Amino acid sequence: MSPEVVEALRAEGALNERQRVEATLVDFQAQLESEKNRQALEVAEEKARLESEGRRQALELEATRKELLALREARERDREAAMNVQKYYASQLRAKRVAATHSNPRDEVPVAPQVPAQAAQTTADGHFAAQLQATLRNLQQAKVKNDAASRSRSATQVKTEQSSEKRGLPGRTPPGGSDPPKKDTGKSRPSRRDSARKISKRENDPHDSDPDSDSDKKDDDSSDDSDNSFFEESIPNAMTSKTSQAGTTVFTYKPYVNASALEDFNEKASLSTRIRWLEKFQSMAVQGGWSDKMRIYEMKLKLPSSARDWRYNLDENVRHSWKRFLKAFKEKYCKAKTSDSERYYSMTQKKTEAPLEFFYRLNRVADKAGINFRKSSKERERHFKVFMKKLLDSSLRSTLQRLHSLEDLEFVLKQYEEMHHDDDYETPPPRRESRPDYMSAGKFRPKRPVRRAEQG
Repeated sequence: MSPEVVEALRAEGALNERQRVEATLVDFQAQLESEKNRQALEVAEEKARLESEGRRQALELEATRKELLALREARERDREAAMNVQKYYASQLRAKRVAATHSNPRDEVPVAPQVPAQAAQTTADGHFAAQLQATLRNLQQAKVKNDAASRSRSATQVKTEQSSEKRGLPGRTPPGGSDPPKKDTGKSRPSRRDSARKISKRENDPHDSDPDSDSDKKDDDSSDDSDNSFFEESIPNAMTSKTSQAGTTVFTYKPYVNASALEDFNEKASLSTRIRWLEKFQSMAVQGGWSDKMRIYEMKLKLPSSARDWRYNLDENVRHSWKRFLKAFKEKYCKAKTSDSERYYSMTQKKTEAPLEFFYRLNRVADKAGINFRKSSKERERHFKVFMKKLLDSSLRSTLQRLHSLEDLEFVLKQYEEMHHDDDYETPPPRRESRPDYMSAGKFRPKRPVRRAEQG
């Protein structure tokens, strides 16, 4: 092959490669342009979505603001209506007093004549009815405009209006009677002063403070500031209110449970006594509706100083969580030192314990130890042997050896307990044989009979 042909082939291959690279570059540029257009379209869509969301939120905010303004205007109208009613009654009372003073200038006693009082009463009733109808109409319009979320507020406004109407009613003068507003106003002022004095006394009364605060400071010097801040809001509310959709408010009163009725915890008492104390505390907490913070607070007040020191060394998340603290308390004070199996094989009948009571106690410990004596015949036979071995009454032990059923054993033990119960309460005490005074013990000895063989 000549060099010219080789050179021509090389030039043709280079041209083809160049065309292929240019085509690939054009495809890549087109793909890059389409990707850029797609990203721009996504950005535009996201921007449009954000703008629409912003407009929607602005509309919602504007609607909420309008509702608040409407509620505020309705409240102002109700307040103005109540003030108008009070001003009207105040002007009527002043007019009555001036008329009574001019009629009797010497005595200066506000006694109104019967006919003008009746006329004033009729006029006052008419104005009061008109004002009340206008107020109720405004309230009805406000209720229609508001949604379900603002019904509780409208109920509060109605109650405020009713209380203002009740304060205005004592100003009405009954026909044929004297003018009572002077007496009422004279009594109302001292009552307000007395109430203010009572409130100040309650605030300054040292007896209203926490009686356990001083003892708590003395006994629990090891507690930190985190506990104090944790227990600040732990006292539950004695009353809770719930507003329904109809606008009525239902008050629920929680029963008061006196925590001082339960004695303090004794860590040196027996295991059963400590478990019983914890059960009483939990029952009291359920009856009183205590929260978790309140339970921890009351438990802390019932613990001795050594138990408080133990509690202080716990982690903060354990101290401030009722479930975790209760679990740690059970592990520390309400758990036996030995295992259930050791207790089962080492327990004995107490001298003051009836056989039936010991049988029930042994069954409970066997269930805790995982001994399936109710379904397995071998375990039942072994359980019977353990019970027979621990019994103190040997005669009862020999009687029960012939039994192989739990029901029969329980029946015999119940009969045995009833028999001893009847003997203790129904059998009269043995009577001592009566003797004369001269026959004291040791002086009277019966004579021995003389044998005939010895006499012979």
